Amino acid sequence: MFYNSLRPITYIFRECRFINRRTLIGMKFSSVAESERDYEAVGEKISSSDDMPVRDMKNPYEKEKIKCILCKYGIHVDYKNIRLLSQFVSPYTGRIYDKHITGLCDAQQKKVKQEILKAQNFGFMPTITKEVKFFKDPKLFDPFNPKRPHPH
Repeated sequence: MFYNSLRPITYIFRECRFINRRTLIGMKFSSVAESERDYEAVGEKISSSDDMPVRDMKNPYEKEKIKCILCKYGIHVDYKNIRLLSQFVSPYTGRIYDKHITGLCDAQQKKVKQEILKAQNFGFMPTITKEVKFFKDPKLFDPFNPKRPHPH
């Protein structure tokens, strides 16, 4: 008789290891029929509870992909937009900043470089310095604090 009263408990432990302890402690198994009813009640709780593993959850440790500022806002680079292109040119030397400083992706850096050279060839931008009227424009990046380490 003692063995029969413990049998449903071991069955519950074997089948449902993740049941809340309070649920099992609160159960009283006076007879086999009553214990089976309790097991069915617990089985219903398990299927509808929030304790089940979530399958469509994002990885919380995955780092977000860093998008460049032009891709993030969908900015189209054009040789006629001198104000935007002047942000990627050094005000002291007129050189084009590298992608580790600007934080642009490969495609956008290549496009910016082509458009700056095109604007300089057409005479829209100076080749040696930056135009004085663009000095007070807000900065897209800090040239003295690169976003990525230098590749070399």
